[in-house]
Amino acid sequence: MTNMTEFQFLSSDGHTQLHGMLWEPTDTPVRAVLQVCHGVAEHIARYDAFARALNEQGIVVAGHDHLGHGKSLPQGGTPVYFGQGNTWNTVVDDIYVLHQRLLQKYPDTPLCIMGHSMGSFLTRTYLIRYPGTVKAAVIMGTGWQPHAVITGGLAVADAVIALKGENATSDVVTELAFGAYNKLFAPNRTKVDWLSADESNVDDYIADPLCGADATVGLFRQMLHGLRFNQRQSNLRRMDADTPVLFVAFYFLFYVVNGSTDYLTSTLMNEAAPPSQRATLLSASSLSMQLGGLAASPLLSAGAAVGTIPQVWLAAGGALTALMLVWLAVHLLRARKTK
Repeated sequence: MTNMTEFQFLSSDGHTQLHGMLWEPTDTPVRAVLQVCHGVAEHIARYDAFARALNEQGIVVAGHDHLGHGKSLPQGGTPVYFGQGNTWNTVVDDIYVLHQRLLQKYPDTPLCIMGHSMGSFLTRTYLIRYPGTVKAAVIMGTGWQPHAVITGGLAVADAVIALKGENATSDVVTELAFGAYNKLFAPNRTKVDWLSADESNVDDYIADPLCGADATVGLFRQMLHGLRFNQRQSNLRRMDADTPVLFVAFYFLFYVVNGSTDYLTSTLMNEAAPPSQRATLLSASSLSMQLGGLAASPLLSAGAAVGTIPQVWLAAGGALTALMLVWLAVHLLRARKTK
């Protein structure tokens, strides 16, 4: 059985009241506490069934609606908007505030954290800025982007913000961020088939008035800054090396391998290409990654008609990771021979 309570606490922005939820088992000894960080354009109540299932295993679950999401939206405020300034860190600070509340309530119980999608990136920033404060972390549906892609995305976001403002939405930016997802599930029943293989989950999301709003350009810009922060080697070294981290995203391995080759690629390019051509070659490299993703979409869709979506992603992720490892090995051998 579960005892679910709702509560509020003040955001680190100094004026917004954040909505939180706490699920506690009533007939099972408490073994651990899990703090959940939800994704973009959704809210913590969507994790109710998940939390109740964990309660049956003796795990307390808690979480809150991030700024601009769910019931953490001030009257007259803009949905899916963190606010002006460096609000990515504000949202991460809010996660720490709730962590402290849970620590006070359960001082002798292991406290873990889980982030999904946008919440995964927030959780990764949290692990950098507040190392050693949790016993373990679960990262779900995360990713890694080349530096050129992040820089290009920021340029697009800045251009739209200059024209329309931070709290505006943009079909172009939304399409760049999410447009490719649904193509993998063609023919589409809805615009968000990619959310879940369970159609009832998709329908619940569409019917939920607190879900599905287009993210503002300002939020996209903050998220890109968060991605850049998370991927800096100097920041990764700030994480607590003794904190176990579980990645629930096989495809993430491809991005890790791809990202690990950035230094080698740039080194080889600097040696082989004249300075006047390097910027063009970097842009071409980034563009080839995007075109490769577009070209792979129909192939993945065809594969999904034969097998299940997880099987297709597993096969694609494994194949791409193997290709990247081979590519890396070949270039390492070439680099060694040139010495």
